Amino acid sequence: MKQILSLVLALALCAAPCLPAGAVFSDTPDPDVHAAAALLQNLGVVAGYNDGGFHPGDTLTRAQFCKMAILLSGLDDVASHTGYTIFPDVKAEHWARGYVNAAVRAQKIIAGFPDGTFRPDVPVSFPQAVTILVRLLGYGDEDVGLDWPRSYLDKAALLGLTQGLPTGRAEIDRGLGARLFCNALFASDKDGRPFGERLGLTEIKDAVVLKADTPAPDGSAALGLLLLESDLSTSVFVPARAATGLTAGAKGTLLVDKDKYFLRFTPAQQRVTTLTAQRITALAVTGTDGETVSGLASGTPVYNGETLTTWGETWVDLPVGARLRFFFAASGAASYIFWDGAPSQTSALVLSFEPPAGQNPLPSLGLPADAAIYKNGAAASWADLRRWDVLTYGDGAAVTASNFRITALYEGGAPNLESPETVTTLGGQRFSVLPEASVKLGAYALNAPVTFLFSSDHRVADVQPVSALNARQPGVMTGASAVTLWNGVAIEGRNTNESVGLGEIVEVNMTIPGTLSLAPLSQTGGAVPVRRAAGTAGEAPLAAHALFFDRCAPRGIAAATPADRLPENIPASDVLYVRRDAAGRADLVVLNNVTGDGLAYGFLTYTEGHNASGLDDAYVPSVVEVNGPGGTRRFTAPVGFPHPTGGTPVGVAARAGGDVTEIRPLTRVKEIHRADFSDGRLLVSGVSLPLPDNMKVYIQSTKSYVTVQEARVLSNDFEAYLDAPAAAGGRVRLLTARA
Repeated sequence: MKQILSLVLALALCAAPCLPAGAVFSDTPDPDVHAAAALLQNLGVVAGYNDGGFHPGDTLTRAQFCKMAILLSGLDDVASHTGYTIFPDVKAEHWARGYVNAAVRAQKIIAGFPDGTFRPDVPVSFPQAVTILVRLLGYGDEDVGLDWPRSYLDKAALLGLTQGLPTGRAEIDRGLGARLFCNALFASDKDGRPFGERLGLTEIKDAVVLKADTPAPDGSAALGLLLLESDLSTSVFVPARAATGLTAGAKGTLLVDKDKYFLRFTPAQQRVTTLTAQRITALAVTGTDGETVSGLASGTPVYNGETLTTWGETWVDLPVGARLRFFFAASGAASYIFWDGAPSQTSALVLSFEPPAGQNPLPSLGLPADAAIYKNGAAASWADLRRWDVLTYGDGAAVTASNFRITALYEGGAPNLESPETVTTLGGQRFSVLPEASVKLGAYALNAPVTFLFSSDHRVADVQPVSALNARQPGVMTGASAVTLWNGVAIEGRNTNESVGLGEIVEVNMTIPGTLSLAPLSQTGGAVPVRRAAGTAGEAPLAAHALFFDRCAPRGIAAATPADRLPENIPASDVLYVRRDAAGRADLVVLNNVTGDGLAYGFLTYTEGHNASGLDDAYVPSVVEVNGPGGTRRFTAPVGFPHPTGGTPVGVAARAGGDVTEIRPLTRVKEIHRADFSDGRLLVSGVSLPLPDNMKVYIQSTKSYVTVQEARVLSNDFEAYLDAPAAAGGRVRLLTARA
């Protein structure tokens, strides 16, 4: 375990609301009194009554206060002070004789009255109580002065003993006494050290609770806290003697006793935002209520209940409907994130029937009729649900639907083929299997073609024979033998369809070992206007979860495009293809360079072609390379193809086979600074433009790409490259920074 315990005790700890371990007193509604009483109970200084209360309003006597002071002092030999008498009114039969004698002789923190009595059962006055505690800290008349009680009251105020307490009371009750003793723990003694250090009290500063009231990892303790280490590599377990009442995600100062057991937790002042995610990008999350958390750094810690990761590693796997809690630092940046789970992380079922028109299928499945519906990453309704959709849900009123299903080979299962927990398919990829699908897979032979039905977080939720369901999925050819499906799943295999080129939209399955079965999408069937606001594609209703692909040119390179990147109205001339599902809804649309997302953006390297042998038909084509955030892409062009100079930021449009059709220089905008970035947007020439979800910045000195957040740390000098002027609706395609 790393050493993260350091004693830097603050006077304000007692005054701040805190969460202690131990019994919940039934009669202490004041949070400060309850916290102080519970802390002293954990230290063995006070105890509750049989009725479960603390009785904060009961008067404290001089004898009771002496006992508390001696217990707090840590004196071990109280018994040695019971065999003699100092005061005639504290005789052998008095329950407190040992404590009174120890307070007078051993600790020298109190004295009797001039008449020789102690008056043990008389209520202790406020000045007397303060004097006892100031002396317990090691101060005497020579340090304080002889003007009692004023000199002691002034010293107590200076030390923080009376901070936040009413000072005008003649007597004190148990509640006020508990707060006085609590303040004493964090006051400095005569040696300049916090008094609690004598008792072995230590603190864990900036502790983040991963789990509370959980068994120790080795089973050695019944309850405790699991704390997050700053480097995300390890966590620390702190045992507790009783339930803590804390929740995961809380950040603050943890106080532990000499045995390193939990005593109390003082929450830090921090802003927390909770969202049910409707849209998730690399830089921002928008909730179902429209609230957005943006400017997320890739290195922000994320905890999902079991593992510690970073935002850069996690965001692509978060399903719509995920419940996220964002904890912010004083600067306003998210300092860490808790993923509390989502409907897709719990139960799943398959809609095995086609819902009758106009009938909500959710009640028949035992789900709330008014559940919020998300399908394929978009807000939808029950009317968008279709047969074979996988529905996942949790305790909240939200259902996430997925129609991602594909016919492929059952290549393997683990730990066994009879009831696999993971399945291998799609060319060696592994996916988790839900219990219902695990049972069904036991009926299939190895390498049998089946249709896998996936939940939105890529778990196998069901399996069907090909005779009942044969399914392909759309995607884009991203390599000679690679396809990236619309939901980001990338598959590889031998391509037997030579007519399909790089960047083309295809529908694919894998029913032959190691082979992609590809069919290019139709190039016709569009020419109808798409009106997203009205929800139509021509005369057909537009499915809320419709998929959009945008080509850079007819039969050109394409890219999957989020619906919210599109204009509300798209003319028929820009619509190349519309696919309709069994219900007649438009569920897949191919566009003709509406967004420019299909172009390859980066810095140009151009190698001029040449005639190889002197023959007119024997020439080497020109080579066009584009170095962008995703790597270098290579295209060909005829000899003499017009082009800018090397190193120019460009967008390249090309046919699916790799032949360049156009090279477009980008519009350069200089003098952009880190303050121009805000909430996933960039202020360019007075216009606020959205940044792409996966925006990277090219650092000129290192010739490498980093995230926007990392670049803002490194530099305050940026240049943006747009596909059109900002005032004309241009989009930011490249960013560079000097560092």
